[in-house]
Parts: sequence; structure tokens; C-alpha cells
Amino acid sequence: MGDFWDVMGQGVFGVVRASSSWLDRKLAAAVRGPRLTLPYNGLRYALIRKALLVSCLAASCLLLGCNGHGGVYVVRHADRDGSLDKLKIPEGTDRAQALADLLDGVNITAIFSTNTVRTTGTAQPLATRLGLDIIPYATVAELVNKVKVEHAGEVVLVVGHSNTVPDIVTALGADLPAALPLNGAADIHHDDFDNFVLVLFHDDGGAGAAHGTYGAATPPP
Repeated sequence: MGDFWDVMGQGVFGVVRASSSWLDRKLAAAVRGPRLTLPYNGLRYALIRKALLVSCLAASCLLLGCNGHGGVYVVRHADRDGSLDKLKIPEGTDRAQALADLLDGVNITAIFSTNTVRTTGTAQPLATRLGLDIIPYATVAELVNKVKVEHAGEVVLVVGHSNTVPDIVTALGADLPAALPLNGAADIHHDDFDNFVLVLFHDDGGAGAAHGTYGAATPPP
């Protein structure tokens, strides 16, 4: 079933990316036009763009069989400043804001992060916007218990690391999407920061996962 969920998810998120690119091009053309002003068009197209993204993400729940059983957005922390435990400026901080833009409006009720500056910094813009506290976790097993028991049926965000995102997805019961870029050690590529995985729980207790990207594209490894 893993291939089915991945294909369905890629279709939904392909619509998100293609439609967003089309809106971005229309916005640029409108701003250059002589009849319309930047403030009006910037707000207008930003609102349309966000509405489209939220609608497509909601549609993914229907296509992948969410049925009120909850879902988990799993992301790696945003762009890291070399080997330091902080986000790179502006790439990392911009991506954290892009994550907040992506998930604002999809009814996130809890946000989980490891206790590092780069992961909490990735989660903080959305947490601030939604008025939520960031819930710390230390191990994948602890996280999965909190998600499935304490937040059953909810839609939550989990921020992890290149070597834990795949483990989190599989521990939640889903197969890894084929499009998730992994290295030989089955970790996300070191320089790849623009991926997210949406895990959705089904009526039969199983789970499916779809892959998408957000923010500025990460250069290929």
C-alpha cells in the first residue's frame, strides 16, 4: 500500500506546488502592470495563495483516508548554520516562517520538538501564531506514545532531525514515501531541508504517508 499512498500524496502536493508557482507568476505580472499597485496585489495574491495551499492540504486528508483519526506533519529542522545548533540566517529563519505559513489553518493542536535550538526555532513561528506551547520529546518511542495516546485524533506537527524523521514516520506505522530523499544510511541528506511527510491514520488502525516540500527549494545533494 505504500506505493499507493505515495502516488496519491504526490498528486495532491504536485497540485500545491504547481498552483503556487502559477499564482507567484501572476502576482509578479500584476505588480509590474501599470494599473495595479503592489500593496493591493501583494495582499490579494497572498490570501489566494494561502487559501489554495490550505485547501490542498485539507484535500490530502480526504484522499489519504484521514476520516477524523488525526495526522502528523513530520519535518526536519530548517536550514542549519553549519555545525552550530542554530538556524542559518536568512535561509533557516525564512523556512521556519514558511512552515508556519504552510500549516496555519490546518487545525494543528500540538507541536512537538526535540530540545535543540534549531528544532525549537523551526517550530516557534507556528507555535507563536497558534498560541501553543512546544512539547519536548527525547526519544521516538516517547513521541509516538504522546501522539497516539495523549493527542489521539488530533493533527500535530513534529520537528525532528535528518536521522530521526524516517524513524518517526515508520514508528507511527507508515511506510516511507519513495520521494523522501535519503542517503545510504537511510537518513535525510545532510543539506536537504525542504521536505515534510504527512502521516495519516486509517480506520483499520494502519497509517499512510505522503511527501511534500515547502519554502525555498534545497539544492540537490
